[in-house]
Amino acid sequence: MRRSKGGARSKDIDKESDLYGTYEVKVHLQVEAGLGHMVAGQFLRQATPGGDSSYPYAFADYPL
Repeated sequence: MRRSKGGARSKDIDKESDLYGTYEVKVHLQVEAGLGHMVAGQFLRQATPGGDSSYPYAFADYPL
């Protein structure tokens, strides 16, 4: 867990947006892939040396 030096001056952690797509392979199988982008808020900018970040992701959904 990260803490800001001198205590947290903000509770604004981040803002996130995602762009994703879904493909239905079969009736009970879907796959999704996307790209997320996180804009660091005041807390992360104060508590870490990092900044904004982007990340790809993928997953499969197989409901029983």
